[in-house]
Amino acid sequence: MVKLRMLFLSLLGGLVSADVVDHDPLAYYPAPSGTYIPPKDPTINTLLDFVKSRDDLSILATVLSECAGMRA
Repeated sequence: MVKLRMLFLSLLGGLVSADVVDHDPLAYYPAPSGTYIPPKDPTINTLLDFVKSRDDLSILATVLSECAGMRA
């Protein structure tokens, strides 16, 4: 009887502590609607702008565009 109770409690503890994963853990969540995104000054070049402007970095630009959470 004691062994059955210990088995039940250990199974119950395992079920209670199990995390529910309903998304890919490496994917970013989309920004919720209404989230403030600051405007980008067109005179400022970001590192991503620089990478996209260089032909010799085209492979890096392709890889960066495939990353999760990347905005075009």
